[in-house]
Order: sequence, then C-alpha cells, then structure tokens
Amino acid sequence: MLTGEVIRSEGRWRAFLEAMTAAGLADTYEAAHARLVLEAVAACRERTRLLARGAITALPEVSARAADQAYSDAALKLGRGLDAVLKGYKGSPDGQKASIYAIYVHVGGGDEGN
Repeated sequence: MLTGEVIRSEGRWRAFLEAMTAAGLADTYEAAHARLVLEAVAACRERTRLLARGAITALPEVSARAADQAYSDAALKLGRGLDAVLKGYKGSPDGQKASIYAIYVHVGGGDEGN
C-alpha cells in the first residue's frame, strides 16, 4: 500500500531524475539512486496490482500489514538516504555536486525546499 508520503516522495524523485537527465547527469550515482527509489515505489504498486488480480496469494492480515509496511519503508529509506547524501552537497566547491544540489533544491529538496 502506498502512503501519501511515498507518493509525494515518488513525485519529487521523478522530477529530480528528469532534471538530472535534462542536465546530462543521468549516469551519475545520484541519478541511479533516484531510479532505485522509483523502482521501490513501482514494486509497491506492482504488488498491489498482483494482489488485486489474485496473481499472488494474500498473506494473513497481520503479515499483510507487515509486508505493506516493509515495501513502503524500503522506498522511504532509499529516498531518505539520497536526501542525506544530497544535503551534504550544500556549499560544495565541486561543480558537479553544486549543480546536483541546485537540481535537488529546485525539485523541493534541501533546506530551501522543505
């Protein structure tokens, strides 16, 4: 199950990845990490679709809640990890890191975007 926080995170990381790609930075670690966040969200959605179609067996209620939480937590933790890396780029003298941080802030990350 996707929480509102996961859905908001997905939108921000999608915008970040699109901006990174437009800036010619699609092959960086930061873009790859953003893709991992989006893949984790896609896995949540796919699990929900498969359950709805009966393509996978539903777990008992307690286990299902735990599984839902685990999928959401994975996406959020990946995003929070990337947040931590990118916040560390603030004020960096490295030109590429400064550019990546500017993109991050533009899509709503960093101190300026929160």
